[in-house]
Amino acid sequence: MKYLLIAIVATLLLTKCNTDIDLTAPYEDITVVYGLLDQSSDIQYIRINKSFLGDVALQDMAAIRDSVEYDDTDILSARVEKLDGSSIVDFWELKDTLVEAINETLFYVEGITDPLRKVYYFEEANLDQDFDYRLNIKFSNKDSVFCTTSLISNTPGAITNPQSNSAGNSSQRISFFNSPNADGLRLPKNYQFRWKSEVGAKRYALFIEMDYVEKVWESPAFENEISSEVKTLEWYMGETNTTNVAQDGTMSENLEKAINGELFTQEIASQLESNPNITREIGLLNEAITPGHYSAFRFKLVSADEDYNSFIDFAEPSTSLAQERPQWTNVTNGQGLFSSRLNQQSTDIRMDIQTMNELCSGGVTSDLNFCWKGASVLNCDIDPDLCTCFYLCE
Repeated sequence: MKYLLIAIVATLLLTKCNTDIDLTAPYEDITVVYGLLDQSSDIQYIRINKSFLGDVALQDMAAIRDSVEYDDTDILSARVEKLDGSSIVDFWELKDTLVEAINETLFYVEGITDPLRKVYYFEEANLDQDFDYRLNIKFSNKDSVFCTTSLISNTPGAITNPQSNSAGNSSQRISFFNSPNADGLRLPKNYQFRWKSEVGAKRYALFIEMDYVEKVWESPAFENEISSEVKTLEWYMGETNTTNVAQDGTMSENLEKAINGELFTQEIASQLESNPNITREIGLLNEAITPGHYSAFRFKLVSADEDYNSFIDFAEPSTSLAQERPQWTNVTNGQGLFSSRLNQQSTDIRMDIQTMNELCSGGVTSDLNFCWKGASVLNCDIDPDLCTCFYLCE
């Protein structure tokens, strides 16, 4: 929910009458909260807004900061409290700041043209999953708003495939393509991403980040380099839910999601520009792991709790004939969501040779000029590798 607009929707049967009717309901200050505590982050951000109402266009009202943000004098105190049962064992006073929101993130509010948003935050590197956390907002002119959440457990090794590569171990690779068949074709295959569900987690979103070095050349001869920049391509691979939310470690499920190699190359092609003056080197050299190791992928797993899952489900468009549906919230004396999420990842993952060869020479991505600095440059004129960076040849 990016904003809350309170209005009376009426159905009128108009005959020969030109009486003006005011459809604007009396204004009511409703606090809208959105915050996801994440123990894998050192800074926790929370959005605290208010509903707005008026007779002008929604975009025009949203562009006025006073329409959606509280003045400093409106809020007497806002803090997050660490709870052991009903006892407060620690707390953090929220600070406010202005952040730039450039896309659909926690800080984005549709219709506001000003790129800066007022958000609240506190800094804590050691949120403890054994405690609950309560947001408590006290106002100068209305009842307090509060909401409570627990944290999702963060278990080392929850991601089982792929795991991170580390010093002395370079075995973890992602493979989306088979070896060439009798016709010389590398057929796509499924790669199985696997993990164990965490205590308190219901919904999982999967992402892959691919690192590469983009070089811009003066011409397709690749003789005069204009620029070189490390870039990261992010691919959202979808979501999946647990059957049951684990209440302790003995109830964890083994989860997996299969991703096909054809989808991988199509995603790469959809995000990158074909330009004969641009080359792209796959992966970044990281010899702290093993000599000649190129880290190409990071697998990121973002989990959210059952409250977040309910909030998203209720926000989905209704397929019934009913025009209205109840709003879901876990905020007392307000609307919105205060819950938890968790970011986990496997890092320094290699791309297997067949997937690299398909990326470099396959029909979907061959015009993107991918290459690999680990490919042989000894026999460029006689028998070059499919992923040879020819500008490195002597």
